[in-house]
Amino acid sequence: VYTLTLQGSDDGRGMVFLPGQFNMLYQYGIGEAAISISGDPQNPEELVHTIRAVGSVTKSMRTLKIGDEIGVRGPYGGAWPLIKIGCDVVVIAGGIGLAPLRPALIELMRKKKLYGAITLL
Repeated sequence: VYTLTLQGSDDGRGMVFLPGQFNMLYQYGIGEAAISISGDPQNPEELVHTIRAVGSVTKSMRTLKIGDEIGVRGPYGGAWPLIKIGCDVVVIAGGIGLAPLRPALIELMRKKKLYGAITLL
């Protein structure tokens, strides 16, 4: 398992995303893979992906070095609905399953006064 922090090269605005969305990451000459975004939605200039090396694309991406380029398409998918204001929130995840929930946890903690107890199991 490794984490890639990507910085855009086009216009410097970054990639706006919501908790729960994913990108298609493309390793030139190898292929592409759907990878959840695990960074802070309020910091789109740093696009963070936590990845498990299990196939040819993700194993190849593990060898990337600072300054190497990869392709990014997205974001895709629906966002986690963080709409139950005033309620307790329980987030349950194991292993790599925590990575796609990280942006939601960041948002919950940023707005923790809007919710009851926030518990991570």
